[in-house]
Amino acid sequence: KEMRRGSWGTRLKFVELSALEQSSLILEKTILKRLDLAEKENEAIYHERVPSLKKIQEIEANLLAKPSAYAEPPLNTESPMARLVPAAIQELAVRFRQELKEDYKMRRRDAETKAEEIRTALQLLNLPAALDAREGTTGIPDQLWARIQNIQTKGGSEHVDGLLKQVLVAQDKAWEIYNATKETLENELKEDEKLRSVYGGRWTRAPSKEITADFLNQLTTVEGYLKRATSADEKLGIKRKKEDACMQMVKGSRSEIEANVPKVIAPTEKKDESPEEKTLKEDLEQLNKIVMARPKVIDLAEEKSKKWEVEVAFLEDDRKRVDSEETKTRLNSSLDPYFTKLKQIDSRQLELLQQVERKNEAWKKSLESDPQMAKRSEYFGKLNSGVEATESLTSNLLQGLKFYGDCMGEYLNPLHQKVKDFVVAREYEKKMHMDQITRALAAVGQAKPMPGGNASSPNASAPPPQGGMYGYNPSFQPTQQQQQQQHTEAKCH
Repeated sequence: KEMRRGSWGTRLKFVELSALEQSSLILEKTILKRLDLAEKENEAIYHERVPSLKKIQEIEANLLAKPSAYAEPPLNTESPMARLVPAAIQELAVRFRQELKEDYKMRRRDAETKAEEIRTALQLLNLPAALDAREGTTGIPDQLWARIQNIQTKGGSEHVDGLLKQVLVAQDKAWEIYNATKETLENELKEDEKLRSVYGGRWTRAPSKEITADFLNQLTTVEGYLKRATSADEKLGIKRKKEDACMQMVKGSRSEIEANVPKVIAPTEKKDESPEEKTLKEDLEQLNKIVMARPKVIDLAEEKSKKWEVEVAFLEDDRKRVDSEETKTRLNSSLDPYFTKLKQIDSRQLELLQQVERKNEAWKKSLESDPQMAKRSEYFGKLNSGVEATESLTSNLLQGLKFYGDCMGEYLNPLHQKVKDFVVAREYEKKMHMDQITRALAAVGQAKPMPGGNASSPNASAPPPQGGMYGYNPSFQPTQQQQQQQHTEAKCH
């Protein structure tokens, strides 16, 4: 503007000054607009205006922490590191918990075996079917029908066949993983022995036989589990075929099954329950309670052991120079009441089975000879056999599926992966050793003087003869005639 007022600016008519002036005006408007917007935004938070500095109260100073003099801790104060659990103690605790887990599995399998002994013994005595047959002249007792209905709800014999098929598939899969793991280890061992025989003392890698000992021991343990499981599966398959006729009797509605029950002419007077029959029913009820009691006792023992502070116990005893086996014994001793109870249950079961056998004979002798009731008892015996067979097969097959799942999940698959990782590491280690041996053999070949050069010349030596691993024969040695010829040529040279 000042330049325009002068004669110089008017005379020369600077067009650039007009353009610059216009740009500055536009920029000034933009800046003022944005400033106005920023002030409005800064003066309010949402819908509330920001108070001015005069209206804002001053924040008073407050003492947040008081200084205090440092005090030395007492000499008898426990070190903060004292309660840290060393890795060795943690590993010991993990192994102990795994041992407990295996022990509970074994006791549960034993409990199921004992329950199966009860079912088998009663089935041979046609109990409780013979007692059920005496409760009426027609129809099926409600207690027996409830069991049949439960079986039909789950799918009956078709459900059993499906479970058996799943178990056999899981068995094949488990053996497949086991065989693959074992074959991998055996191939690695054979390759190591082959390389060791070829290279002799040059092959300084650790022998596979020593390193794989732990893997082989684990495989042997798993093999024992699988063999026992396979044997049990075969027995279940045999039982399924043997009990097929009785299991087919469980099919159908209640009216359809009752139509096949032999009918008995109702007595004119209802007879009271005989003493023999009464005591026999009481013993059968006791056996039923025993079947349910064992798993409960084992569950109680397991719940108690889960509350143990195993790491603390091992750590405290370690400081006292107490052997870890004594610690395990001390901890396990708290479970003695539960395991003593299991032994008492075993003794009581044996006693009751003997009593039931004697009382059943006495009860049968007390009955009047009735051909119609005998046929009814025989029919209910077969029907009860079908029910027992279906229930026991279902229970055992479900346990089999759980076993194979646990075996593959906790043992076989992790072991197979470890072996694969081990073989990969050994393969890398083999390549490193092969490279070292190759370089060593090449260096030995270059050190020998040859005609037309010296020991340091690249052409001073010919490559070793072909053979062995990677084209080299480490056992090659020149003959006496070749040595003399090389010596004469070198001398002449």
